[in-house]
Amino acid sequence: MKKKMSIGIAAVVILIVGFIGFLYVVPFGKWQHILLFTD
Repeated sequence: MKKKMSIGIAAVVILIVGFIGFLYVVPFGKWQHILLFTD
């Protein structure tokens, strides 16, 4: 029971981190292009 719960929490944390990372990396890549063009 305890082990199953920790696996579930770990899976949720990985999903949240992956989602935030995706949202952060995609706009950053676009901003980098804009900065390179304006520079």
